[in-house]
Amino acid sequence: MALVPIVVAVRELGRIHPDEVFQALEPAWWRVHGYGVLAWEWREGLRNWALPGVLAAFLKLSAVLGVTDPRIYRGVVAVPQFALHAWSLWAVYRFAARRAGPQGGALAVLLLGLSGPVLLFAGRTLSESFSASFLLVAMEALD
Repeated sequence: MALVPIVVAVRELGRIHPDEVFQALEPAWWRVHGYGVLAWEWREGLRNWALPGVLAAFLKLSAVLGVTDPRIYRGVVAVPQFALHAWSLWAVYRFAARRAGPQGGALAVLLLGLSGPVLLFAGRTLSESFSASFLLVAMEALD
């Protein structure tokens, strides 16, 4: 189930918001290759480099392996997104299963995992997509 939004985003390859590029992909590309467009927030030090740093590690691995196709790049940067999204769905399952049993947990994952906003945004390189997943994991951990 966690793979669905990632496949949708990689298959479409387009962007639905400029922040997908300028909040994560472009700074990661700049970090690895030394060129690219950095928004003023990055130059002034207002943004956190955690997300672009993780994506940069995957882009660097791609460069070392000789990857040059943008679709493969997009698939490679989807790997940490997939892992985080799968972790957040697991957290949703655990949270709901404690209240409604295993079947209730499975239903919660199904309803959340196949909801429109999740399908549209979970596979996108928006900082909000990553934040929402971490929020679900934290919510379950604090429960």
